[in-house]
Amino acid sequence: MRPVGLAILLVGAALARPLAASEDDAATVRDYCRSEIAPTGQTCDCLLRQFAKLSERQQALVAAIIRDDAEAISDAREGLTDSDAAAADGFLKRGALLCRPSG
Repeated sequence: MRPVGLAILLVGAALARPLAASEDDAATVRDYCRSEIAPTGQTCDCLLRQFAKLSERQQALVAAIIRDDAEAISDAREGLTDSDAAAADGFLKRGALLCRPSG
């Protein structure tokens, strides 16, 4: 295979590789919520609805932060604007405040 063709295949394979499975990321957030924020389903359901509003890359960043996975954090930050990264960085704190039960 010619070097150019090989390079195209390698770049295509890298781009085709998903950052992280969204279902896995949502499960990470759900499990974290249930163990660290609130054991009630209503609060965690709200947090997951807010999580679903984030871009896929932001979701991957939030999940990587929860897992404390430095490599995944670095990968997820690539391509995010500073404001998108900041929104993902502060998601758990804001989400917990937004979704806490009133009363």
